[in-house]
Amino acid sequence: MQKRMRRKSFEEAKEILRVAAREYQKNFINKSVLFVAARGITVQLYEVAFFAKNFMHLTGNTKSMSSKQFFNLAKNGSLKKGDFAFADDGTTDMKLDVLHPLMNILYTAQMIGSYNDSHDWVVADKMAGTVTIAMGFKKDEIANCNIPCTALKTDVRSVARDPVLPIIAIFRKERNKKLYSEATRLAKGVTPEKLAILQELVEVIDFDNLVCPLENKP
Repeated sequence: MQKRMRRKSFEEAKEILRVAAREYQKNFINKSVLFVAARGITVQLYEVAFFAKNFMHLTGNTKSMSSKQFFNLAKNGSLKKGDFAFADDGTTDMKLDVLHPLMNILYTAQMIGSYNDSHDWVVADKMAGTVTIAMGFKKDEIANCNIPCTALKTDVRSVARDPVLPIIAIFRKERNKKLYSEATRLAKGVTPEKLAILQELVEVIDFDNLVCPLENKP
């Protein structure tokens, strides 16, 4: 029998949300992230845009309120008990457990695949992450872009159908920029020179001015 997850207190949740919201602001707000996956001759690109309103969907909050207002309150540490509610099935606690590491998914994601509909409470198109965490994404028809929509404490391979492809590179840019010029992760053995020969990347990456992971470190 699976051990029942301990319910977090509101104060614990509030602090997790405060730290995570600030990381979300720094890493994602008004940014686009490009996941590059490849196996053999198969290369797939998946681009995601991040907005303040998307943050609440990663937290498991079941309280009905403005998602943008929730993000600002969380970031400022101003959430009150009436602003946050836990799901009875424990999914909120599960999401809070992985919220911090998911704020760094643009540096750590190793795999990506199409969602396999394994949870009836998850509506997503893609799943990306590692063997312990997954972030789900779906198409926002109004904004005409892919957005983050859920967080899971699981191996990506358990929530994505085959083929689950290894992520060989991750890039980030300001949404108003045409080309990506920052690589946040390159898989072992992957170099800008090797990526530059991929036709799929030639028109979306500024290889002449590319900042790579080691150069991003403070």
